[in-house]
Amino acid sequence: MAFRIIPRDEGFFPLFGEAATIAHECAARLVGILHSLPPAEAEVDALLVAERKADEVVREVNRRLERSLVTPFDREDIQLLATSLDDVTDEIFAAADLVYLHRVTAELPGLFELADILEQITKSNVALVGRLSSMRGISDMVDAIDQLESSADKVFRRVTGELLDARETVVGRVHRRLDHAQRERAHREHLAAPVHRLDLEVGERHDGVHESHVERLLRVVLPAQVPDLAGLLLAHDARQVARAQPAVERPHLGAGLPKEIGRAHV
Repeated sequence: MAFRIIPRDEGFFPLFGEAATIAHECAARLVGILHSLPPAEAEVDALLVAERKADEVVREVNRRLERSLVTPFDREDIQLLATSLDDVTDEIFAAADLVYLHRVTAELPGLFELADILEQITKSNVALVGRLSSMRGISDMVDAIDQLESSADKVFRRVTGELLDARETVVGRVHRRLDHAQRERAHREHLAAPVHRLDLEVGERHDGVHESHVERLLRVVLPAQVPDLAGLLLAHDARQVARAQPAVERPHLGAGLPKEIGRAHV
């Protein structure tokens, strides 16, 4: 055994164990919430209290890092381990809070399976963290946790595929409804006009140049067409449009000739 002039601080391991235990307790509480839907507000509040307790553990780890000269392992790894354990508790509370806010009353696909796997992983993690001080026999524990994590990935991929299939079904129905609505709109634009046309039109014409304003007003308008009411106020005959007066008078053909010649020429 190596001799140490300054002993290393062993106070980090109990803090790791406390953080792992909080995460496991929260996972077990989440399983209970999901199996007794709708969730009770008191259960979600209990998770919030646990989440704040886990935050305090992280703060204590940081304070110990500041005053410790020799640590069990690298300071960065100690901080990473503490924050990772705290993140588990944070995510568990976030999941329970979503279930409560959305008033979930029925089982969601794959949710029970994922929660059960999470509870098993956090339980195994408590045992694993308890052996960090000696680092003995942790390889098998790590492998067991890795297998559980792979099982959770399979469930997640399966549920994601099911949700995507359901989304494609909904999107397909929406597209069909939109296409049907567009076809109906196009059909309404070509509705048959009244046969008698109120006896105001002699024949079928599409121009309004030679029609009176009354006839143009009573012409059939398509349902999707915007009527041109302002056109009734405008002149519809080119002959009725006033022309600009020329600024220079037209020259006379007999200009500059003697009066007799000019009169004869005219």
